[in-house]
Amino acid sequence: MAIVLRYVDRKGKVFIELVHVPDTSALSLKKANFYILAHYSLSLSSVRGQCYDEARNMQGDINGLKILIKQESELAHSIHCFAHQLQLTLVVVSKICVQVEELVLLVSNILNVLEASFKCMDELLESQQEKIQETLDMGELETGRGSNQELGLIRAGDTRWGAYYKPFENCILLFDSIIDVLNTFVENANTLDGRAK
Repeated sequence: MAIVLRYVDRKGKVFIELVHVPDTSALSLKKANFYILAHYSLSLSSVRGQCYDEARNMQGDINGLKILIKQESELAHSIHCFAHQLQLTLVVVSKICVQVEELVLLVSNILNVLEASFKCMDELLESQQEKIQETLDMGELETGRGSNQELGLIRAGDTRWGAYYKPFENCILLFDSIIDVLNTFVENANTLDGRAK
C-alpha cells in the first residue's frame, strides 16, 4: 500500500511510504496507517483529512477505512482522491472523441477474439517468445534479471489511474504477435462470420 502523508508545519513536509499489508481489509489498512503515524511521531488527533478512491474498503460508510479513522479523530474529514477523479474525468472526456472511442473499442474487440480461445492465447505466447528470441539473436535486446518479461493482454478499466495506458502499451509491444495470431485465426476460420471477427 502506498501512503502519502502531508504534514503541515513551518517547513511543510511530505512523507511517502510503501507498506506491506497482509490483506486489503479496512482493519489491516488502518493498522498500517497507525504504524506510519507512530513511526513519524505524528498524532492521529492532528489528522485533518484523508483521501481515497471509491473502493468499498476505503470509502465504505459502515466499515471503510475512512470511518475507522474518523472514529479515532473526528476532524479527519474524507474526500475523494483527486487522481482518481482526474482518471474518471479523462475517461469521460476521451469518450467524446470518436477516434479515441474507436481505438478503445478496437482494442477491446481484439481482446474478445483472442481471449475466447485458449488456442489463440497459446499462439500469442508462442509468437511472443519467438519474437523475443529473434531480437535476442540479433543483439537488439539485452538479457538480465527482470528483462523481457512475458506480456499479457489486459482490459482497460475506467477506475484505475493508468488503466488505459498498460493495455495499449502491451498491444503496441505485442502488435506483431497479435497480427500473427489474427492472421492464423482468419486462415483457420471455417465460416465467413469467423473470418469477419
